[in-house]
Amino acid sequence: PFLVRAQTSRVAEEIRRFPAREANQAVAADRTHCYAIDNHAIGKYDKATGERVGGWACERGQPLIHLDSGVVHDGVLWCAHSNYPGVPMTSSIETWDAASLEHASSHSFGIYEGSATWVDCHEGQRYVTFAHYRGGGDEPTRDPNWTTLVAFDTEWRRRQAWVYPAE
Repeated sequence: PFLVRAQTSRVAEEIRRFPAREANQAVAADRTHCYAIDNHAIGKYDKATGERVGGWACERGQPLIHLDSGVVHDGVLWCAHSNYPGVPMTSSIETWDAASLEHASSHSFGIYEGSATWVDCHEGQRYVTFAHYRGGGDEPTRDPNWTTLVAFDTEWRRRQAWVYPAE
């Protein structure tokens, strides 16, 4: 058996734009807010007005070094975190209560598959991509071909993994 995927086209339309000083790594969103993500800071912005309504920050490396993405699920902001460009690569998934931006949890992978660059949740699974880079910030025997998408269950047990196509 094989899987055939239907090609669909989607068009994104910019509705509004507003400054967010933390928007250097990623932006996550829920129904009413955007969460601008920097290496070790998060700003919460009202989607309707662009007003900054909350934030969270730590000193670099105390405890976070490099937040790299974010997604909001069921009132929780999930972010991938790594020690990029440090080696050996270490990673964690950090969570915040989206309402208060109080840090809620941390799951450390230690030295694992690479540098955690994004996280998402779907149908009881947690998906994380662990990237490898070309040049600085990587192990000398690894390149982008080693980048891996891993599916975990809710207890962070590895269930499946995939590699990205060369292209």
